[in-house]
Amino acid sequence: MSIKVMVLGVVLAVLGASAAPWIELSPINVPRVGARACVLDGKIYLVGGEDPEGKVAPLEVYNPQADSWTVLGPSPLIAAGGHVVAAVGDAIFVFAGETPEGERFRGGFFWEVGPGEPSWEQVPGAATMGHSDGAGAAVGSRIYLITGEDDALENEGEDYVRVVDVFDASTMTWTTAASIEPYQREDCDAVALGGRIIVLGGQGGLANAAVSWLNIYDTDTDTWAHYDEGAPFPWEHPRLAVLDGLVYALTGRGEGGFVNLRLDLSTMEWTDLTPCPTPMSEPAVIAYEGKIFVIGGETLDGVILNTVWVYDPDLEE
Repeated sequence: MSIKVMVLGVVLAVLGASAAPWIELSPINVPRVGARACVLDGKIYLVGGEDPEGKVAPLEVYNPQADSWTVLGPSPLIAAGGHVVAAVGDAIFVFAGETPEGERFRGGFFWEVGPGEPSWEQVPGAATMGHSDGAGAAVGSRIYLITGEDDALENEGEDYVRVVDVFDASTMTWTTAASIEPYQREDCDAVALGGRIIVLGGQGGLANAAVSWLNIYDTDTDTWAHYDEGAPFPWEHPRLAVLDGLVYALTGRGEGGFVNLRLDLSTMEWTDLTPCPTPMSEPAVIAYEGKIFVIGGETLDGVILNTVWVYDPDLEE
């Protein structure tokens, strides 16, 4: 398939740019790169990532009324990076990922959110393959684990996980969905919009390099659509969020660290927006109350961050 890409000009240098649509909030307690976040009961939960000492960063929660972060306790050991986080019902689920020693895991953990230090329990069963550094998204009670790395594979070039494993949090059971077609990869991201899951970018292919692929999965028909040049450029480690039916893609390795783009799926057109004041890769990105939170990450020269930036699209000029 082809895709119409309309980019108003990729911003290549933003260090001196105005932060007009961006607001900096209170920092997290522990700097981290590769964390993931979810929203539950009006609060943002930040899970894992790697701290500056190479350890798994703890679970933190954000209170928006007080603009404050609190460390609740440990994250699961598999949450050093490459993991998937989703909130379903009253629980937070963590899948895929790897330990600081690089050990990958096909199962997952969950915590039924309540008072006191989190107590992570292992979910029953396991996925058919590992999905470290892949992508994931929740639609209803189902959490989809898409592509990524498994220890049984070489995890280079075209040799990444193709299968899509699905965990139903309402029944605590595993199934599989249609495999991603035609290309699997790592270092991509995914987000759910209605009954669809959008997967963007990553690394793979014959050259084992950054790719500009975009895939859309329809959960109702169990089918995939593929756009070979769906991203405006080859994009490793993009981060996605959804607001008001539109997909936002921002941050990432290289050129991706300097951009903030919006995709309208009804026209398949991209619009260039004001990027985050700090170019970065692998923050946690989450939509909350009509805004996009960009949490932690690392600068393009490797400094691990504790910053929290918030993008308000209503303030975009």
